[in-house]
Amino acid sequence: MIVLDDLTFGYSPGRPIIEGLNATLSAGDIAIVTGRSGSGKSTLLYLIGLLVRPWTGRVLLDGFDTTDLRDSCRSALRSTMLGFVFQDSCLDTHRSVLDNVVESCTYTGRRRDVAKGRAELLLTQFEVDVDWNRRPGEISGGQAQRVALCRALLAEPRILLADEPTGNLDRETSMVVIAALREFAALGGCVVVATHDQEMAAIATTTLHLDSDAPA
Repeated sequence: MIVLDDLTFGYSPGRPIIEGLNATLSAGDIAIVTGRSGSGKSTLLYLIGLLVRPWTGRVLLDGFDTTDLRDSCRSALRSTMLGFVFQDSCLDTHRSVLDNVVESCTYTGRRRDVAKGRAELLLTQFEVDVDWNRRPGEISGGQAQRVALCRALLAEPRILLADEPTGNLDRETSMVVIAALREFAALGGCVVVATHDQEMAAIATTTLHLDSDAPA
C-alpha cells in the first residue's frame, strides 16, 4: 500500500534529514515513526502525504508512483486516499465543529448532505458530546482532537497519517484515538504515526526509526 524507495529529502542543500529510506507497508499495518526531536518524523509524514516532494527516491501509494505527478494529481490522491490527524488538531476556528468535519467533502466531490450525515455518525461514534454548532475555541483540546479524527475519516481514506495525535491528550481521549487507529487498520487501512507515546507504540506492527540530527 505504501512503498518508500530510497527516499532522500532535506530543507537545506547538502543536509538531508531523511536519507536512503526504504520501507514497505501493507493494508492492516500500523507503522510507528520514532526518533528524537528533529529526526524527521513529521517530514516523513509530509512526504507520504504528498505535501512535499523528495529530493531523490520514490513514494508509491497503492501502486501509484507519485514521483512525477502534477500538483493537481497529488491533491486528488490526498483528498481520496489519505487522512491526516495532527497534534494540535488544526481545525478552522471560523467554522463550527460540524462544518470542520464536513468541509473535507469539498475536495472529494461528495454531496454535502451525504457528507453531513456521515459526519454526524462519526461525531456520535467518537462521543463528541458538545454542541456541534460551537467553534473549536469553545471546546476542549480533547474534544477538538476527536473532531480532527472524524474529519480525517470522513472520506473513508485508505491511509491514515497521524503526527503525535495523543501528545496533548488525557489518557481517556488518548485511548479513544488509539482504538480508532487500531480499528481503522483492522478494517484494511494502513496507519503511519509519528509518536513518543508508548501505548501507541505498543499497537505497532512495524517501526520506522529515524536518526537525523537536522531540524525537521
